[in-house]
Amino acid sequence: KFVYSLMADLFVGTWKCTATENLQAYLKEVGLSYELQKLVSTSKPTLSFAIEGEEWTMNSQYSFTHYQETHTTNFALDEKFGDRTFDGRYVTNLFTLEGNTLFQRTKEVRGKTCRIERTVNGNTLTTVAECNGVKSIRIFEKV
Repeated sequence: KFVYSLMADLFVGTWKCTATENLQAYLKEVGLSYELQKLVSTSKPTLSFAIEGEEWTMNSQYSFTHYQETHTTNFALDEKFGDRTFDGRYVTNLFTLEGNTLFQRTKEVRGKTCRIERTVNGNTLTTVAECNGVKSIRIFEKV
């Protein structure tokens, strides 16, 4: 349990996106509209993680030209829960932690299943998102 807590603590804090690869193709596969694909794929979001007891809070903040959008996800590891994505899709999420990698499995009502791996190495968080074989990578640096 102690090692588990140390690994979880690696995520706590704020992370700023510094690089993105193949995001628009991934967003297209997920089912976002072309307009949202363009908007999101050109943004450099900030992620923040907080942990209180067994509950995690993950905030994804996007800054666009005329406004900011923040999506908050509250979860406990190894427990499925329903959520709405920032574009309004209803999904079931499951988060698990293995070593320094936080896995997120997302299943849509329509049946699409996507997987996001967030791995911390020092002050770098690498996010690999995959849906139906289409992968995207985002690199974040700790602020």
